[in-house]
Amino acid sequence: MAAGLGALGPSEALRQLIDLSIPSTRSAADWELACADHLYALRRRPPTQVQADIHLDLMAVVHQVQQSIAQIGPDHAHTRDLYRALAALATLHANVLTRLAQHGAALRWWRTACHAADASGDLYLQLGVRSTEAGHGIDGGQRDPETVLRLLSSAAPLVEKVPGSYGAALIDYTRCKALAMVGRHDEARATLERISERLSTGHLPASIMADYWRLGQFPYARVWVYSAVGDMAKASERGTRSSETTPITSTPLSRAC
Repeated sequence: MAAGLGALGPSEALRQLIDLSIPSTRSAADWELACADHLYALRRRPPTQVQADIHLDLMAVVHQVQQSIAQIGPDHAHTRDLYRALAALATLHANVLTRLAQHGAALRWWRTACHAADASGDLYLQLGVRSTEAGHGIDGGQRDPETVLRLLSSAAPLVEKVPGSYGAALIDYTRCKALAMVGRHDEARATLERISERLSTGHLPASIMADYWRLGQFPYARVWVYSAVGDMAKASERGTRSSETTPITSTPLSRAC
């Protein structure tokens, strides 16, 4: 971790060396706070600035993961908490890379985020990360819609563990958009209507950064699916009261999926 510190600037290099000299580690609560701070920044600051800040915490959490594995093993609760933090940070990093049009790098970081989520054992985090990866494949133009559908199908074993959950709905949320893009409009509409209530009122009970998967899901999906088929009346139709009060930003990539 000390390698290359000079490239970060003298102040940051000094801070990291001080951190390495202090026999303490950041707790799960500390990492939850860090991820919340990065998410706040992601929604309000230039992506290049956010990328640099997330990169620093990624280096720190990887160092802590390595220490935890060596001292207490990969299956200890504390190590799993660190994997959760790594998955969340990798997800945010992939999001930023997508905003910067660095799509090849973003795809690699999505894989890292999925692997870290799997290592954490947090089922809902696994679903959240996968729905986000697939969603950026659609919204960010990173992947062909058919590839996105295959990606979502690979999440089926996870969905089967919690059918009817908000996490399962997030997978179908992106599925309905991909179906609309390949002209399978009846399937897209049926999928959207089946999950509308869960998307409007539910939340993802992930143990870290759960709010990341909450903003504006249902209204955006409705506009996408019904615009694709040319039904503008349906596209503009308001959903439940919950979805009406959910703010929708003008940039698709600011959404979770």
